[in-house]
Amino acid sequence: MDVAQTKVAFDKDMKVTSDRAAEVKSKKDLGPDYGMVKASSIGKEWFEQMEAFENWMIGKTVDEIKGLKVKERDESHKNVPDVPELTSSVTITVESYIAAVEEAWKNSEDAHGAEKVGLGVETHIGSSKDKAADVKPVAQIDTYMTAVALDKDGKVVKSIVDVAQVKVNYDENGVVTSDKTAEVKTKQELKEGYGMVKASSIGKEWFEQMAAFEEWMIGKTAAEITGLKVKERDASHKAVPDVPELTSSVTITVDGYQSVVAEAIKNAR
Repeated sequence: MDVAQTKVAFDKDMKVTSDRAAEVKSKKDLGPDYGMVKASSIGKEWFEQMEAFENWMIGKTVDEIKGLKVKERDESHKNVPDVPELTSSVTITVESYIAAVEEAWKNSEDAHGAEKVGLGVETHIGSSKDKAADVKPVAQIDTYMTAVALDKDGKVVKSIVDVAQVKVNYDENGVVTSDKTAEVKTKQELKEGYGMVKASSIGKEWFEQMAAFEEWMIGKTAAEITGLKVKERDASHKAVPDVPELTSSVTITVDGYQSVVAEAIKNAR
């Protein structure tokens, strides 16, 4: 489990002050630097509490996980585990994590020959926009996520790649105009609703192109995946696959996906 808790800062003129070139670290990447331990009643960081929660889930079905007894600790922590085996190790609210586990359960796919699994998460804010004469400010957060399954030789037997492309829109006065209560769908969840097919030279949606890229990665190592020959199609597509087996199926730029897959392979256990 991991969480990308991304903040994009603006000044009084609605110019982005966050470093747009920097990768935003997830809670697991931050480790002790997340800084939750100072507010923790049990003296444990987020990554330590999540590790305890992950271990508790082992051997359980999704219904058993959903059936976890919880209690309200305060207004910000309405679903804290209320079972003896977690009392001293998990004081965070867990409803969102349980919902994500249920979704992962529903989306699970067979990975024959798998010996390890890994998770990769990378977040970037480079597409965020400053306020300008004809442009309203936007905080754009692109979170790449990948689950990989590897065989005994460290080669991919299955991967699931997705992107949450989140845009928070503001008016000229800096007031949020996006619906803050709405869940933002990922590219895989949007499917045809993402709307890339109309701009595609091969008439394929993002999820179709990603399925082809996932298929291409099967049987390959991290070095082979990151070593894919690419070409620059235009200023927005600087790393498009340039190999015959992907020419007619993948015209999206893939460097972000290569990077997050490599991270997932590195994290495999």
